[in-house]
Amino acid sequence: MTLEKVAGFMAMDLSDVLLDAVVVVDKRGRILRANSASESLFGYTNEQLLSLALKDLVATDDQNQVAQIIRSCFASNPASPEDAGLDLAARTKDGQKMTVDLRLSKFDEGARSYAVVVIRDVTDQRQLANEVAASDSRLRALSVLSADWYWEQDASLRFTLVSSDKNGERFPPDDAIGKTRSELPYNWDSPQARAAHERVLDARKPFRNLLLHNPANDRFALVSGEPVLTPRESSPATGASAET
Repeated sequence: MTLEKVAGFMAMDLSDVLLDAVVVVDKRGRILRANSASESLFGYTNEQLLSLALKDLVATDDQNQVAQIIRSCFASNPASPEDAGLDLAARTKDGQKMTVDLRLSKFDEGARSYAVVVIRDVTDQRQLANEVAASDSRLRALSVLSADWYWEQDASLRFTLVSSDKNGERFPPDDAIGKTRSELPYNWDSPQARAAHERVLDARKPFRNLLLHNPANDRFALVSGEPVLTPRESSPATGASAET
């Protein structure tokens, strides 16, 4: 494919209806051609895009990686297949961040080489994948905890869910929702145990077999918890309690 053919393709209506951003770069990563989807994705005019390099479209932390990808692409054989997709942190003209899948395919024109770069916004797909993974982690954490009750807390360590046992009874008070564990009228094993537990919570670390006593019903329980962080909700803890 010659650069002239690529330029002709980029000028065709077909290029302008593509959902993916497509740019052509030289060995230095400078953008030579860009379709309208590139303008929509990054917020630049076509003229502005042609004054940039490919690395200018990604976050600072990923710019060295882009330079390495370009070097690797141009060092390959002329007939090399399209590089495998790579997730990078991109940024728009107004500073908004997104995750993009980047694919490069090199072609030669005489003594010169160029690369077609396909850029796809995969922010929503990656976020969904992360949330599914976090949900799986939560289920695994609960499955390994043998318990009479289970509970969840939000990012402020306030209870958002407290289950009942098979008899419909709870170890925590009925009004635990919206409160932290420290705000509940528990008797702790010792002040040192309470302070150590709060340090563990601040560090977002799992804990096991915390002994608590509820004087309202004179019941003891061993409490265990596992931090589970999700992209949208930042729910830091889910756990279980077993009566002793």
